[in-house]
Amino acid sequence: MDCSREFSQAGIIYADGSQRYLVRPGKRHPNGQSGIVTHVIVTKASTQPSISSTGKSLTEAVSATSMGTEIASTVLSCGAMIITAGVTIAGTAATPLTAGSSGLLVAIGYAGTMATGIQCLNGLYRIYDLVENGGENVAWLDSQEWYVATSTSLDIISLASAGGALKEALATWRAMKSVSSLKATEWLRNYPRQDRTRLTELIIRAQNPGISNKEIKAAIRAGLYPKRFPIEPVQLELARQLGQVVTSAAALAGSAVSGVVAAPGNIPRTGRYLVGTIQSLAVF
Repeated sequence: MDCSREFSQAGIIYADGSQRYLVRPGKRHPNGQSGIVTHVIVTKASTQPSISSTGKSLTEAVSATSMGTEIASTVLSCGAMIITAGVTIAGTAATPLTAGSSGLLVAIGYAGTMATGIQCLNGLYRIYDLVENGGENVAWLDSQEWYVATSTSLDIISLASAGGALKEALATWRAMKSVSSLKATEWLRNYPRQDRTRLTELIIRAQNPGISNKEIKAAIRAGLYPKRFPIEPVQLELARQLGQVVTSAAALAGSAVSGVVAAPGNIPRTGRYLVGTIQSLAVF
């Protein structure tokens, strides 16, 4: 097995009926990357298989295990990318209900969108390689420090973007609860006239931080703002916020499958790689 890249230095466990014990400990660590075998279970067979069939069955077992993880991770990242695209389109006609995100959070949000897209493409390539090449290129990539560092960095950016989106969604929920007598589940269906009046004041304050009640009334009388904002742009904003919550959940789930949540040890490993790269560049 050590002559095969898939199983080199993997731990060996012997299992035969009720007898199970560790033959040797594994020296391989997955570090959150799928496709890496850490232990191999050895058991008796009823007939003597050929060496080639044994190697093929072990490789197929590894590929099958890897494929499930890769598909789950790719579906989450690509699904989040599709939802993000829809949220972005809907957001062009939405009416913000809070003062908006800071410039830093907006930048992190754009970076998170790009990171999610790259993760989706990377996941599709990994699945393709597992199907067409038996995961040979995937195994090579997972052994490269630059690849692990890049994957970890993308995951951290996605999680940071998800955190910013959740913060914005929470601020919107609090703002809506302060002016609406309805349950949150009813906000996207209907909105009574009296709540729309308070909602209009909320929107004006969001667009003009620090404005007084007297100034709000003067702006409405001057025709700068309607007495009651139309509810459709507000519902689009709520739908946008709901989409961001879903994508944030997908980012967290994807990280739990094959990211820094599943392997937090990749963070210091990436840090060491980045520091070493910077130091090597500084020499020149």
